[in-house]
Amino acid sequence: MIETKDFERPAVTRLRCPSCRSGNLFLVESATWNTEWKVVDGKFDRAEGISNPQSVDRLDATCQHCDHHWKPRGAWQIDDVCEEIEDGVKD
Repeated sequence: MIETKDFERPAVTRLRCPSCRSGNLFLVESATWNTEWKVVDGKFDRAEGISNPQSVDRLDATCQHCDHHWKPRGAWQIDDVCEEIEDGVKD
């Protein structure tokens, strides 16, 4: 199971575009998910599926400034490139 952090807290990354050094990025975490449905007497509600992440496969980055695409070295998930900001303030 994937260990997750508190998504309500802001985070910061030191990750920068290797091409132009911009810190304005799109980060995409690709993961494998399992979705479970409860079936009773052959019937189920498709909207009631419960999805659970099983494994993160990769992290990709795209620079919003120069559109450079890359895979951050040594990073497999968002937690590998960021840290939470305590109380919304980062020194």
